[in-house]
Parts: sequence; structure tokens; C-alpha cells
Amino acid sequence: MPRGRPLLFLAAALVGGLLLVPARAAEAQAVSTCGQVTETIDLNADGQPEAMALACQFTPGADDRLTIYKHSGSLMPDVPWRQNVAGEDETWVLDHGARGRASLIVRFRKDGGALAAELYDDRDQDGEVGYRLEGGRVVITEGDHWTVRVVAPDGWWTRGGALNYNLHIEVDGDVEAMFMVEPYRSGLTTDGQPDFDIRIYDENHNGRPEYDRRMILTRALQGSVGLGTQMMANWADDELPISGGLDLWPYLDPAHRNAGGGRVVKGYESTPAPLKFEPDSGRIEAVGEFVASRGGEHNCFYYSANPWLARQVNESDFESPFCFYDLAGDQDRVPELQVRAVYWPANDSAFLDGSVPEPFETIRYSWDQGNSQTWRYAVGLIGRHPMDSVVAFPGTSVLTVAYEDFPGWVAEQTWDVVVFSEFTGESYFTSEGDYSVSYLEDVAFAEYVTGRSEAMPAPDYEPQAGFRMEWAMNYGRRPYLYFSPVDRRLHLLGATGGAWSLDEARTIQYKNLGGGDFLNQWTYVVDGRAEKMLAVLAGWIILDENGSVTLRTYDGAADEFVTLPPADHAGWRSLGAALQHHGAEFASDDLAAMAQMVGNTSSVAGASVRDLRRCEGGFRFVLELDEGFSVSGEDWLGLRGTVPEKVAIRYDGTFHRQPLTAAAIRLSVAPPQAPDDMPAQYADAMLHVAVHNDGLEDAHQVWVALGSAQPGGSLAWTEPQTVTVLAEGSTAVRFRWVPEHPGDWNLEVRARLLEPAPAPPRDIVATQVVAVQPAQQTDLEQELGALGAVEPWHVVLLLVGLAVTGGLAGWVVSSAMSTEASTWTRDGKRRDGESS
Repeated sequence: MPRGRPLLFLAAALVGGLLLVPARAAEAQAVSTCGQVTETIDLNADGQPEAMALACQFTPGADDRLTIYKHSGSLMPDVPWRQNVAGEDETWVLDHGARGRASLIVRFRKDGGALAAELYDDRDQDGEVGYRLEGGRVVITEGDHWTVRVVAPDGWWTRGGALNYNLHIEVDGDVEAMFMVEPYRSGLTTDGQPDFDIRIYDENHNGRPEYDRRMILTRALQGSVGLGTQMMANWADDELPISGGLDLWPYLDPAHRNAGGGRVVKGYESTPAPLKFEPDSGRIEAVGEFVASRGGEHNCFYYSANPWLARQVNESDFESPFCFYDLAGDQDRVPELQVRAVYWPANDSAFLDGSVPEPFETIRYSWDQGNSQTWRYAVGLIGRHPMDSVVAFPGTSVLTVAYEDFPGWVAEQTWDVVVFSEFTGESYFTSEGDYSVSYLEDVAFAEYVTGRSEAMPAPDYEPQAGFRMEWAMNYGRRPYLYFSPVDRRLHLLGATGGAWSLDEARTIQYKNLGGGDFLNQWTYVVDGRAEKMLAVLAGWIILDENGSVTLRTYDGAADEFVTLPPADHAGWRSLGAALQHHGAEFASDDLAAMAQMVGNTSSVAGASVRDLRRCEGGFRFVLELDEGFSVSGEDWLGLRGTVPEKVAIRYDGTFHRQPLTAAAIRLSVAPPQAPDDMPAQYADAMLHVAVHNDGLEDAHQVWVALGSAQPGGSLAWTEPQTVTVLAEGSTAVRFRWVPEHPGDWNLEVRARLLEPAPAPPRDIVATQVVAVQPAQQTDLEQELGALGAVEPWHVVLLLVGLAVTGGLAGWVVSSAMSTEASTWTRDGKRRDGESS
């Protein structure tokens, strides 16, 4: 079976997300009832009945039957029938539809001071659980092994109307007994070797379990991501007791109907009977949660590839922790905060082959600011911080972050990558938070942040309709948010860009023009075409919409307030009050309302702006003036009386206007750089090319390539590069070049402007002749030559001979080892029967 692989966590997380459903009202938990005795059975003909048949309804209105066989003693005929049911020394045969066949058999027995229940289902899929009566006892012929065994170590199931939640459950075979195990179930068999170990803890015996711990026992699955240990914890001890199930033994749901998805995870408003028997399949299909992983507001779950061993401090990985919080303080069982870590300790073998010598985590932090069961805001984070607080669980301890500290811990750390999300629609709620920020779990981000790759992934992400997102790479700070006085919304402080997907056709794109902490450009895009633009730069507001450009001075603050994501009730209330106080209602595409164009303004009808960017001392843009353009209000740009044209506008405290000139590309080539300042045969050399733009039009795409050849030869071209060269600026391009021969080389650099493309297109060429030195002698050559032992060309032959000899020897040894290994089985015995 598959084991944990590097970065399998991403696939596991996605599978987990697909299995979950949005929060909803809990399904009605129908109680399976047995109402009257229809028959008593005298098994040994002694005149005293040892068994009784009960008329039951495993589902409302059904005609079902339960026969209870006493292992020893007889029924007490003169007492109510329920007093004859002890769940201690009995065998129960459940018969769906009263067909005269066993659908499920439960054998109760005493095991020292403990009680045990062994459940047998239809493993051979012949429509019944095989059994016979022999000597007045039930002999199960379905197989030699139970599927589920439930043990109550302290010797009782119910006491004073309370159900026992200190249990040890073993599961043997194809049963969904852990979350994420569903893809592997087909490889599990009921063979007498349990596959799952489950322990339920009610440490204060108040009828509410606090912990539900599950471990995989199947050797082939140990080490799989998320399946080493799964621990669910209720840190407020307010778990709902089991409702529904069989009234005589409430742990069992004898007529579960799976509506789709996983069966393990429970919802918010009830605890269904966890032992889920499905009559359609004739099998116990799942062991559901006793303690909710996601279905509560004081709960955490931990899904670790690393097993949590008893009586020691363990390292946990993968989803550790994943917690929920009651920010509103309303105790309605539905959380207002979700915080999830995908955590990998240093050198964790399940993460990037165990090659990362420091911890690594991604965080999903979602909160419901309006207490409306809508995840309104979320941040996604990547960091490298140890989770090293010792947290105690029954029988063991784990290095993690304590439940009560986790939200504040996230807010106090500095992060390498941050994304921020706001849901702007009516309702969005899942049992795991806001998935929109989870794209940071892509392997490309992990490889970049951990230094395994120099390729920085693009953080920009096209959100789904109704989501607004912002991002920042190489962040290096705490995840602060700010409230903009322009669009009256929360934003990520230090974001480099963002996008708001209004619907399938319309988007608002955000940019941070020229650095700083604040987004300062909003562009309204319809079907890929920019229709409106608003920018705030250097004390000016610039609005371009409906064929008109308007400017006004702006001396407002960059933010109304700055805050961290709320980590507790006080922070949540404070943020809510600030949003209510500063908020304003704008139509999503009403950039003019955001611009607040009142007072002194300058409007140019018949004009448009493009290529706006910050520059030293201010900003610049290209202004395109149509025929018949007109100026109203202030004429800060000095356009009155001018002719229609394209002009470059630059502001450095004063506006400057120049007629736009086309991008003009020019190349300058520096001599190749090598370690000894002269290129040498077979050695890396680096050619530095500066691409200049002497025009006033930005060159958005310039194609650049390097060709090299010796005199008389054909040019061999490197992989070309495409760069942007701003107006009156330069961009550096580097080419790696490894000459294969000494002597003179002709180098040629070609550049071509692709956007805006000139007509006709032409290439810009720069050439250079470079002298390449012969390959330097190696240390081995120099030492042997100095001793007079061999000539340098002899060294080459010697090295080739050693390589060939070593290769042959390695092949012989490898073949022998392969042959030897093939004679051994996994249990340490030779395939040919020889003793080990």
C-alpha cells in the first residue's frame, strides 16, 4: 500500500476538503427501538427460556427483529423484559426485515473486570452473518475474527442513565475508522490482526468525552501522512453525548444510511451513534467520531504521520494543530475562528524528502466577523517557526502549540509569505474554514521558501467569484491588515497586488505602484479589458473612466486603522466596531465614489491614462488625447491650447509634459566574467548585457538572445529571455556561457521589441570578440607532471581506465546484491526455503 511521500500533504489536504460539506443543521438522529417480546426460546429443553426475540424498528416503521441469547443462566420470566438485557454475557442477533437471517451479531462477554462487545458483520458478502446453535449456544461460522471489538475497561456500559465514554476500540478490516483512510480500505482484511486502535477518554466521568485518539496499526500504512495518529480534543469539555442509535446499546447505529462523503466526521448539533452498520452492504462501514474534529467551537484535531507513543514527548506533523474558537462568546457550538497548521518539524521525512533542517508550516486562519456563519476574512501564511510547547494528552505528550495560545501565536510570528482573502458574497461556510488561501500549499512555495529552488512562484491568484484576495512574497513581518480610507475595505499591509472577482466577467485588480505598504491602484476590468482606473500617488488622486481623466490633490491618511487578525473575543469585538464605524457603502465598480472628486480638480474629457507607475520623486504616466479633447477646472497639465497627441506626463512636485517617443532599444555588452577574469575552455563564463530604452514609451516585452561561434562557424543560441525595459531606463540580462574550445569566439546579442511591437519589426544587434584560454590543468595533472611520473595526456587515459574498471566492478557487485536480495521475502525468510 502507498506510504507517505514528500509533499503528499497537499493531496491529502485536498481530499480532506472534498469530503467535507458546509455547515448545516444536524440530521435527525432516529433512535432504533425494540418494543416487545415476540417469542421466548428454551434452548436446552429444561423448561426455562434462555433466549428471547424482540420486535424492533431499526429504522422508523420497519419490521426488524433482535434475538438475545444468554450465555449462561435463564431469563427471568416475571420481570420486565429489559431487566433481562445486561450486555455482559449475551449474544445479540440483529435481523433486518425479520428474514430469519442474521444481519449483524454482537457477542458480549466479561473480560476480567472489563466488558467487551465483539461485532461480526457480513464479510463474505453472501447476505447474512453465518451462525448456528450448538449446545444451547450461538456458534458464529462467518469467520474466526470479529470486525470491531469495544471494551469498557471499568466494567460498565451505562450507569445511572449515563453512557460510559472510557472505551478501547479495535477494528480489524475494511472499515472507515480514521479520516483519510478511505482510499486504502480495499487493502484491509479481517484477519485477526487489528488495523486500527481507538481510545476514548472521559477523564472526569461526566458523560462527555474529552479525547478521541486513533492510530493505524497496519504496517503498510504506518508513516502515511495524517494516518500515524489522529487525536480529537474538546478543550472546553462540552462535547454532546451520543444521541440516536440502538436504545439497548447506544454506541450502535444498526441502520446507518450513508448520504455520501465520509462517515467519520460528525456535525455541530449532535453526536450520532459512532458504530455505523449499513444494512445495504451488510457491514460495519465506519467508526464515527466520539469527539468532534470540526463540529465544535472549542475543539482541535491533530492528524500526524508521526505516531504518538505512550509515556514520552512526541513530535507531531501534518495537520497539527487544527483548532476552532468561539470568538463571539455565544456558545452556539458553531465557531467564529478556525486556525489550521500544516506543520513539518525539522528534517521530517514526509516533507521534501526530510531535507529541510528547520521547521516549516502553512497556516489557514479564517474568521466570521459578523457571527453569521460566513467566513468573511482569512489569511494564509507560510513560515519557519518551531512548535515546541509540550502539551499533555492522556498517556502521552506532544510538541505543538497549546490550544489557548494558538491564535495569538500566529499573530505574533513573522511570515515569509502572506495572502489575505475577503468573501464579499452572501454566505460562505465550510467545516474547515476558507479554502481560498490554501493555494500556498503548492510545492513550489515550499521549495522556494526552504531554499531548494531559486524560482519564486507567482503569488497572484485568480479568485473565485465573490472573493477578494491580496498577496505578498518575502514578507518578513507580522500579518497586519489596514483599513483603506479610499475603498473603505480591509487590506493586507505590504501587499504587492490583488484581485477581486466580482463575477465571471468582471474583476477589480489591485496594485502597489512602486513599493510602500499600501495598495494604490484599482483597475476595473471587464472580459480582460481595462475600463476604469483609480490611483492614489504622491498626494494626488487620478481617475480614468468613461473617456475622461480627472485629477485632484489628496492629503488624506493612508489608512484609517491597522490591526492584526482577531485572536480572542476582545479583538474580534474591537475589529467589528472599527469596521462599523469606518465602513461605507460603495458599489463595487464605482471608482468615482471612492475617488471623492470634490473641490479643486482638473478634468480632461477625451483622454485616457496608461503605464502609470511611481518614479523618483513622484510618478509618471502616458496620457492619450483624442480629437476634440477638452479641459475643465484646473489645467495642471498645461493642456489647453495644445494639439491632440500622446504625451508623457511626469510629476516630481511639478507636472512636466513631453511628446511621447517610441521605445528605442539599445544594447551594451560587458566582457564575459570568469573566476580568473578571462574565459577558459569548459569553464563557466557570465555575459552581462544591459538593455536600454532611450524612448519615453515603456518596452513591456523585449526578447534577448545570445549566440556564440568560433570564426567560420555557425552561431549556437542560448535560451532567450524576455524582459521589461521602462522608458529612459535599463534592464540587466545575464547569460551563462561555457566555451568548448580555446581561441577567439564571436559573440552576438540580439534583441527584439515585442510589445509594443514596432512596424516593421527589427532586431537590435551587438557583437563582441572574446579570447578563450585553454583549459587549466587539474591539481592531479599538475602534481603528477611535477613528479615526472606521466605526461598530462597519460593522465586522461589513466582516468578513463579507472572509470571503466570501477563501472564494471560496480555492476558486478550490484548484480550480486540484487540476486541475493531477490531470494529474501519481507518476513526475513529465503524464497527457496533456506533458513535465515
